[in-house]
Amino acid sequence: MIRPIARMPALAYRFATVRMAVACLGQAGSSGWWTSSFLSPNGIAIAQYNFPRAAGYAALNATAAAAKRLHDERIGKRRCVHLFRFALADEVLIQSAIQHNGSALVDSMPRRRDDALQVLAAEGREIISVDAGPVQVGTAADAFTETGLSELAKHYLAAFRQDIQCLRYFANVRK
Repeated sequence: MIRPIARMPALAYRFATVRMAVACLGQAGSSGWWTSSFLSPNGIAIAQYNFPRAAGYAALNATAAAAKRLHDERIGKRRCVHLFRFALADEVLIQSAIQHNGSALVDSMPRRRDDALQVLAAEGREIISVDAGPVQVGTAADAFTETGLSELAKHYLAAFRQDIQCLRYFANVRK
């Protein structure tokens, strides 16, 4: 794992890293949760052609946009947050971490499925079993915390290992 720039909050950088691992695992050609493949070798090559100064940043954000759309369609947008849609202040921190470390993040991007799973295992610190579909794992106040990061990482890790689509979110009201 790459060290974040000193002025970047470490938690935001870690969320960006988990977001990248889930984005890699969920794209077409891997688990196929969404149809885009911007983080594949061909996707990166296209991004380098179109965005030569910020190819990694563009590819990661394009994949995150596809993931966000899937999550929003299945979970909804009202009064809930998930790995690809945080409160504005938290999202700004994550985007800053990606922007300042974009090429380093993409250079460190897992090239193999096992490497991406290892990123999630390191943050999740626990092996669990999950059910498919959207499930609330905490309140919105828990989302951008160490606990929230761990919850998301271990649930996504379990989903990719079990080969099911698991969409976890945080909300103030139980659905």
